[in-house]
Amino acid sequence: MVAAIILLGSALALLCADAASVKPISTGFHMLYRTGDQPGDSPLPIGTLTDQHGKAIMTESGVVDISVNPDFSSLLTSPGGHIFSLVQFESSSPAGLYVTKLSQDVKTGKLTPVISKPTDWSAPDLQGLWIPCAGSVTPWNTHSGGEEYEPDGYCVGIATSINGPEATSLKKCTGDESGIVEFMRYFGFYSSNLTIADIKAHFNPYLYGHAFEVKLKNDAGDVEIKKHFTMGRHSYELWYAMPDQKTVYSSDDGTNQAFWKFVADKAGDMSSGTLYGAKLTQISDVYGGDFAVSWVKLSHGTQAEIEKMIVTDKITFADIFETAPWSANTSCPGGFTSVSKRGENALGASCLKLKAGMEKAATFLESRRYLAMLGGNVELSKFEGITYDPVTKKLYAAMSQIRNGMENNASKGKASPSFDEGGPNQIRLPYNPCGCIYAFDVTADFDINRMVGELCGQPLTVTTRFGVNKCDQRNIAEPDNIVTIGSQGTLIIGEDGNENQIDYMWQYDLFTKELTRIFATPYGAETTAPYWFPNTKGRFNGWTYLGAASQHPYAESDQARASDPDATGLQGYVGFWAMRASNFANGERLQFVGIPASSTNVSKHNIQAAAAAYTISTRTVVETVVNGK
Repeated sequence: MVAAIILLGSALALLCADAASVKPISTGFHMLYRTGDQPGDSPLPIGTLTDQHGKAIMTESGVVDISVNPDFSSLLTSPGGHIFSLVQFESSSPAGLYVTKLSQDVKTGKLTPVISKPTDWSAPDLQGLWIPCAGSVTPWNTHSGGEEYEPDGYCVGIATSINGPEATSLKKCTGDESGIVEFMRYFGFYSSNLTIADIKAHFNPYLYGHAFEVKLKNDAGDVEIKKHFTMGRHSYELWYAMPDQKTVYSSDDGTNQAFWKFVADKAGDMSSGTLYGAKLTQISDVYGGDFAVSWVKLSHGTQAEIEKMIVTDKITFADIFETAPWSANTSCPGGFTSVSKRGENALGASCLKLKAGMEKAATFLESRRYLAMLGGNVELSKFEGITYDPVTKKLYAAMSQIRNGMENNASKGKASPSFDEGGPNQIRLPYNPCGCIYAFDVTADFDINRMVGELCGQPLTVTTRFGVNKCDQRNIAEPDNIVTIGSQGTLIIGEDGNENQIDYMWQYDLFTKELTRIFATPYGAETTAPYWFPNTKGRFNGWTYLGAASQHPYAESDQARASDPDATGLQGYVGFWAMRASNFANGERLQFVGIPASSTNVSKHNIQAAAAAYTISTRTVVETVVNGK
């Protein structure tokens, strides 16, 4: 018998896995499709980028642009009970989201594409999809996602050219103008004929950087799409709706970012509510750190009033803020507030003064800058996936690296200490390029008040020990997307990073702390879309699924390997493990039989997945009273 003891609130819980109850169950990872496939009578290959008229977008070399970057892939059921896969493509710009109708083998659970089509983002309050990353399925059975790396409203406003030598060029201000230039293909403009006047006339930066939700309307796969302006504008990795269907937590991916909470006025309805940003007070710097979490209230807003600001009034950065130069010797002049100098790369926009009556515009259109002005934390780095576990009653989140604004002294890592200049330097941790998973204490009303390191990757002091790897392959490295497996007290963790050659997906037991490798990507790819799809209300005809995907093989590193004889192609992968829901009907839990680290050239060219078997065991939870309470 294996036992682990943990403290849940005021109750002591003893969890036991009886070896006699363990039984092996066959399973397998089934490829749903690779990007570029065109099942049945599909109008376009899956992943084809489309413009505002639904026509295929071309690359600069004149071929159809098909994204190889599938990220979150949801499984939803239509009103008539048909199963669909909704997959969002992270890049290039403009992005896309495809709806694919599936057939199901009821004997094996295997899913097969029948027909696929792109979604339409041409409505005035959408105007295209900007870099969607991870996602989740809401408690009310819709696909949720968000737009990452929001375009800089300040830079678009002051830009006098696209890539000229002057400081007010788009390239000089943002450091990288290519995202906007590529996105302009949505409106029919290509770099060969694009001017800054075209960008200013057609591209409104405040339409992008939002949470979005997609609902299946019928059995034909038609959808209803909403961008939720009420949830604030930042670099969304994803937003996650808690069981009360009102409290939503959102991660903010990138350098010197924030942690967000939105509380809706009505359950399942994001059209009005209040936005908050986290303030972290450090208690310890050990193993990822320990922090008290409090919340800074920004504003309450409604979809209608914020949409009017963006679409009708076309509010600009200059309407919201006054700016002043930031100086290392004098900081900001009187009346202006200093925000982290390197947390916002826009030149001259680090000393801000809010204009009269602009609180709501600042809250929902310049959320991170306004939070910094109000004293919230904007030092988090590569803040990735979020998930809630109903067994431990904790929220879990991935921080891909502990770097930049999170470092105590950034010069010891890869960055300059200037990432803390102009800000309060609230987080002071040792540099860890391998990243950490954090656990957040959640109260009975789904508030959060504490953040503690749960599982951290281990940097190698001698990198030659595992060849090209800089993080120990026996542990996580640069965690990205995560999800809990139902109510089993188990996390699935996906990786995305450059510190190790191959990215993996892991199963992590929150009680025994056992870590099992279950999935490996090809050279230069990352893991995406780990997600658990239970057979709620018989939705999947007696089957439950665990999703996994991999994007951009041979792109993030090892590009030369794409020409190897064993190379498997540049297309991304989307697939699922299928398991009978009846296996978990009585509280049983699964444990995958792990796979070894990819070590041969052939294995590094292929998707490797725990496919032979998994084991089912019963974990009983016995709660005993503590101190008579």
